[in-house]
Amino acid sequence: MNDLEKQLATTKTQLDKKIKELNETNDKLSSTEQSLNETKEKLSSTESNLSTLKGEKETVDGKIIELESNLQSTKSELEKANERSSDLENELSDAKTKNTELEGKFNNVSGTVSDLENKISQKDKEIEKLKTELQGKGEELEAKTNKIKDLETEIASNHDKINELTNALKKKESQFTAITSSLSEKEEAIAKASERLEEVESELSELKPPEISAAGGFSSEERIICPMCGGVKIKEVEDKSKVLSYVGHIPLYAKKRICKSCGYEF
Repeated sequence: MNDLEKQLATTKTQLDKKIKELNETNDKLSSTEQSLNETKEKLSSTESNLSTLKGEKETVDGKIIELESNLQSTKSELEKANERSSDLENELSDAKTKNTELEGKFNNVSGTVSDLENKISQKDKEIEKLKTELQGKGEELEAKTNKIKDLETEIASNHDKINELTNALKKKESQFTAITSSLSEKEEAIAKASERLEEVESELSELKPPEISAAGGFSSEERIICPMCGGVKIKEVEDKSKVLSYVGHIPLYAKKRICKSCGYEF
């Protein structure tokens, strides 16, 4: 019984630990999903910026085309409009410079998008790994739960067996009590019978005729009389308060007389 309870307690402790690990894994998964959502929002913002930069580049390209067209249309007036041509060339140079800067920004944005895509891919892998671990934890939790149910069933069965044994023990105790009571009654009856036997022996001893000596007279042994009441029903017993000697480890007690009529000891 105690071993089963200990095993159940240990299994429940392990189950609580697994549940705690499962909760931690869920928290980690939730944090990863939140990070992924933030990364996706950043990617969306970056794509929006990229789209804006593309629009600006197209605008600049259109302006370049327009400037080149203007340059072509003003070649015939180049000699007369050197200053204007110089301004246009400066504008063209600035436009090309801006176009170069925009291309650099576009490349940087493309690199950022690539990095974000790699991060998203890595996060997806981590999510898949966490989902696999979570599934394993769930299966392990289910196995532990089934084991606990089996142990609870076994404990219930053992409780029934213990109740049966307890009832049988109570029945045996009742029988033992009855036997003990009967034995006590028999011991009491034996004690009374022993006392009665001693009384009968004493009476027989009193009724026994005196021994005749070889000389024809009676024995010199005198009848013992109670000094208190004068009764002659005397029994001789051991005096447990007086040890005369020991034979090995066995004590030899002195004798004392008890009057059966008045109970006086002498």
